Amino acid sequence: MNLEVQEDGRNKSHTYGTIWAGEAELFAFRNFGYPDNELEIGMISPEAMQVHFGDIISAFTKKIPDLNLTVGDPAEWPEFSTWRESPTMSLTLGFNEEDIWFTFDWINGQPPTVTFSIPFAQAVPESEVRQRSERILLRHGMKLLSMEEYDEYKFHTWSIQAACIKDQRLSDAKDCAQLLTIAAHSIVWPDELSRAETLRLIRLGQVETLLGWLTENEWFDAKESVVLDARGTVEFAKDLAQFANGSAGGLLLIGAKTSKDEGGVETLSKLCPLDKNPKSPQPVARLAQSLRDIATSHIYPLPEGLQIEVVDTSKGQVICAHIPKQAKNVKPFIVTGEAVFGKIKNTFFSIPVRTHDGNVPVSSREIYALLAGRMIRLQDRDAGKEG
Repeated sequence: MNLEVQEDGRNKSHTYGTIWAGEAELFAFRNFGYPDNELEIGMISPEAMQVHFGDIISAFTKKIPDLNLTVGDPAEWPEFSTWRESPTMSLTLGFNEEDIWFTFDWINGQPPTVTFSIPFAQAVPESEVRQRSERILLRHGMKLLSMEEYDEYKFHTWSIQAACIKDQRLSDAKDCAQLLTIAAHSIVWPDELSRAETLRLIRLGQVETLLGWLTENEWFDAKESVVLDARGTVEFAKDLAQFANGSAGGLLLIGAKTSKDEGGVETLSKLCPLDKNPKSPQPVARLAQSLRDIATSHIYPLPEGLQIEVVDTSKGQVICAHIPKQAKNVKPFIVTGEAVFGKIKNTFFSIPVRTHDGNVPVSSREIYALLAGRMIRLQDRDAGKEG
């Protein structure tokens, strides 16, 4: 979004103007004559919710680069003289709507921060609110800096300050504020990410926000790399088919490590970008295509909606394989081939099924039950067509 700053006027105490995006007025602002050059911004329009805070900073610094030199009068405020010799520009953007309140703050040369004012219920312990807040902020590309309690008009409030890891939009911060409010009030809070939200974060390149707390489960697994020999080829096909045969579909992240805690739980702990891994067999884009070819050649039927894509992160490139939840009438998904003495023998087949944090082969008796069940479903379908 291309922003334009229109300066409407100045006097000794403040500068005032408007920010435009094309013909849409987004903000009106005024700058008081304070040493930190704080800008008060209001009149937020619906279009402004999609504006990135970085664009606002850029628009101001390009349009009014001398803003910090033109407000205030040293004759009237001599204490400002030192500041005027070493000016520091800062911006403050406040948002207040339907009991949601937060501010963006930026000081030249420092990362932007966001401060949320969140009402809370005292029944939720501070340690629990802090833990919940850290996770919510990480999901939205922010890192918790501080959390302080204060009372305002007989309401208990948390002031939660966070540093921006990525450029924020007003809508991002509003969504985050809503979740923080829910977390601060809920005695029982479902803090686990859904598969859809995890996929969204991965596709946005925000894999680092998942480190330290996303655990391997029935729909998520991580691998440091893939070896394209006979064994590695078949194992990768099994990794995909296990999710397709499961109840929820799944995500396979290639280019990341997990760590096991004392209880045996595997948690995503480190990124191992494939483009910086000397053991990676091919350039990342070509590797992704090779993995698609493996899925096509060794899984029957091919899972509906399967996507294998390259994802750019701040550390480098990883690959994400997404297997949507599959309909019952197309299961089971069979992996053809097995590695025997370094070669793939296509006379073998298997039906892997995902457990909580791993896959297990289906026994011959279970295979018969699965295939018999599918035959019965097909017969019922055909009988319905004939009727």
